[in-house]
Amino acid sequence: MKTYKIKVTFKDGSYNYYHANQKKIQKKKNVIEYIFSRHPSYTVREIKTRMKSETTGKYYWELNYNQFFEYAKENHIRIEATNAPGYEDITGYGSTTNGKKNRFYIGRLTGWIPIYLEILTNRSTGGGVLFTHKRTFKYI
Repeated sequence: MKTYKIKVTFKDGSYNYYHANQKKIQKKKNVIEYIFSRHPSYTVREIKTRMKSETTGKYYWELNYNQFFEYAKENHIRIEATNAPGYEDITGYGSTTNGKKNRFYIGRLTGWIPIYLEILTNRSTGGGVLFTHKRTFKYI
């Protein structure tokens, strides 16, 4: 059975790595609850799970929990993301800013490895995966 590497960053800046297989994680419901069963939620700043791309075979970190995004999700606050040069949004949704800024709400996939979603409007029923690389975020 596949083992997942989980990185937990705490509020004081320290971090720990955990290794858990799918059965252990699902026993606690999901990766977030698995970590919160070991550490109180108020001490955790961020949880990431290491994943392997099925197409390229390369490893990457998937964001499962972050206090900034959690606050926005729970309080239904819109977020503005500023994209770095070369990472502009070409979907046309942020066309008034030439792709330099995006605005969206935060959602989360259900499942045993939950990830954040960019929900474009409050009428949307879904969205794409939250892209965090070379972006800055703020509440609006």
